[in-house]
Amino acid sequence: MNNSAQLTEAVYDQIADTLANEGCIILPNFLPADITQQLYQHVTKLPNEQFKTAGIGRNDDRQLKQQVRNDQTSWLSNDS
Repeated sequence: MNNSAQLTEAVYDQIADTLANEGCIILPNFLPADITQQLYQHVTKLPNEQFKTAGIGRNDDRQLKQQVRNDQTSWLSNDS
């Protein structure tokens, strides 16, 4: 999908179906370059404390396994 693709209901359905079936989706060039650059600049200015060690699983099943995931995550919101 490229940034000129129109986000129709069918595209949203395809994204949702892929997420539900595969657990993730990769959409190269989904965002326009200027938005990607703005997000990068924003994230690189966030304090380290805003990032949490990435885990696998959810809620009580969440585990930290560095051999599987050794990255950090931060939820983006209007407050971040």
